Amino acid sequence: MDQLTNTRTMLIYFMVGLFGAFLLASYMLTYRRILKSIITLRAGAAVIGSGNLDFIIDEKENDEIGDLSHAFNRMTADLKTVTASKTDLEREVTDRKRAKKIYVGSASGYASRSTVSRRGDRQR
Repeated sequence: MDQLTNTRTMLIYFMVGLFGAFLLASYMLTYRRILKSIITLRAGAAVIGSGNLDFIIDEKENDEIGDLSHAFNRMTADLKTVTASKTDLEREVTDRKRAKKIYVGSASGYASRSTVSRRGDRQR
């Protein structure tokens, strides 16, 4: 009976140890995968935040972190489009202001020449 109790106790310890090792291994694998994905996402967000809108975050995983990476990439592409549109619009406004100055300058020069020539015609 004593040997049966010892065997049962050893088996229970072995099973608890095996279960603990399984939990630890499972935790470490999950933790590493999630942590690595979050670190990659964070680094990508820092690069994008610094102004590099051409950067694309790797979308390796098919989980929530992968979905978030995909959303960041889509947001970056949209932001790049909006920024390009804004730059084009600012360039257009600058060109139009420059053209207006040239037009106003040439029109005032033409008006002053025609006024002088009219005065000259009257004096004759």
